[in-house]
Amino acid sequence: MSQTILRADKREESARKVRGQGFVPGVIYGTGVEDGMPIKFKESELNRVLKDRGMNPRLTVMLGGQEKNAIIKEIQNDPIKGNILHVDLQAVAADEVIRATIPVVFEGREEVERRQLLLEVYLFEVEISGPANIIPGSITVNVEGKEAGDTVIVGDIEFDAGITPITPLDEVLAVVTVPKVEAVSNEEDDAGQDSDTDTGASET
Repeated sequence: MSQTILRADKREESARKVRGQGFVPGVIYGTGVEDGMPIKFKESELNRVLKDRGMNPRLTVMLGGQEKNAIIKEIQNDPIKGNILHVDLQAVAADEVIRATIPVVFEGREEVERRQLLLEVYLFEVEISGPANIIPGSITVNVEGKEAGDTVIVGDIEFDAGITPITPLDEVLAVVTVPKVEAVSNEEDDAGQDSDTDTGASET
């Protein structure tokens, strides 16, 4: 599992109260945690850990002097202020088979765009299953060399041994297209020519 460690304390207070004290409320459930346990994190520490871990959903929670392997299942943010309102964690055994939603990173996107093409992304994450200790933080798909009209699907991903995709293999991740800027420019030129013609007719 990830070596990212996040300290948490058992929570007795209401979510609103702990927020006013500089904490973020949350809950942890799963292996070794019966019926779920309300917890809280120091807001500054939580923000630091989440920033450091990037897209990796795995981390280690230090709770009551014990380390628990966990997967971040959901982060709720304030729609206006953007600050974190609540965090859900799932405690897991290292070899426990779990399902997780993992972000997709498109490698070579810059190379495609340098050739005046556009990568239109339709799916930014995929669901997979596998032992918790090998669940990746993200999945990389190489799109370098793709041409206009090429489609990237889940089946193009090279999954590690032990990882099983849950998202259908024929699900479209992205499509390479030609930008429509030039077409818009031509339409504007045509409109300008029509305008000039109309003006000439009225002057006549």
